Amino acid sequence: MDTIREVTPRMNISIEPEMHPSYRPDLVLSDNGTKIMVELKSSTYPQNVIQTLYQIIGYDRLVPDRFDTILLVIPENTLTSPRLRDLIERIQRELPKLQVMTYYVEENKLVFNKITYAPGPLPETLSSDLPSTFTVTKRRRVSLSSPKSMRVVRYLLTNMKTTQTEIANRVNVSIGLVNKIVTYLVEAEIAKYKRRQLVLSEPWKLLNEISWSRSMGRLRISNWFIPDRYPEIEDLEKKIKQVLENMDVRYALTLFSAAKRYTSYVKKYDAVQLYVDAFDETRQMSMRRELRPDEKGQFHVEIFEPDSVDILRESATLGGFRLCSQIQTVIDLYCYGTIGRELAIELYSKIRGSGF
Repeated sequence: MDTIREVTPRMNISIEPEMHPSYRPDLVLSDNGTKIMVELKSSTYPQNVIQTLYQIIGYDRLVPDRFDTILLVIPENTLTSPRLRDLIERIQRELPKLQVMTYYVEENKLVFNKITYAPGPLPETLSSDLPSTFTVTKRRRVSLSSPKSMRVVRYLLTNMKTTQTEIANRVNVSIGLVNKIVTYLVEAEIAKYKRRQLVLSEPWKLLNEISWSRSMGRLRISNWFIPDRYPEIEDLEKKIKQVLENMDVRYALTLFSAAKRYTSYVKKYDAVQLYVDAFDETRQMSMRRELRPDEKGQFHVEIFEPDSVDILRESATLGGFRLCSQIQTVIDLYCYGTIGRELAIELYSKIRGSGF
């Protein structure tokens, strides 16, 4: 607020009276009859910003003529999320009056930059000196989706009460890496200590964190549709299993193909989804000759490249098929997008039991 007063002293700044029981803008700026609705976000979680964007859209639909400009101010590092960047671009095409400004701390200044450009009273860049008593605690950047980090993540999701030493010993990673990940999760309020035990208090928040950096779409290496030569999806699964075993290639079913074998919650899903080891061009050509994919096929085949050797190593045989572990299946479903999350929640609740 002080920054705005510094760069535009003529502006009036007020708090908007509550217009809807579930939402009220943080600030309202007025400049020569132009009204600007301002929403300020301190959260660095992209999902929180996405929720705010949808609230803003709903609010603007309730009172479409109330504001000439809508300004969303967010931490700069939230834009590391491709999903958030894409959503901002799509919304601005439909709602041109939306402007987005990011901020970050540089030495003793708070710096703001517009990332969407539209006419308005605020400059494209502005900054303000921070009070001398202001201190900044930088959260360490930690990759939760690297192969070794994922060992820690899987253990935490499976064992919701543990210790750092136990994790390091059980998953064969250094205590230093475990400490780095745990510190990050505690700072992010995903885990906490309770009577010297490390407790995973927000498993869904952890899964959400992983999904931002680990998209199943980026791991997909083949995406085929198969003609109706197979009466049921199970017949196609058997054919794929036979082809891979004949080529002596390791695989593991995942996503809906694995989940339906772990829970009866899955009703019907006409796709075969699996990881395949070292699925090079020669092996792809061999499988294509056997399956003869067609753009108009009724069944869908998605083949993914394992991003860790642990995925296939920890797979197990059930009903004659190799399946990803239950916890890996949950992670994959969550990383598959909205379509997989309901099933991920169902399967994980079954693994852990209700009540958390």
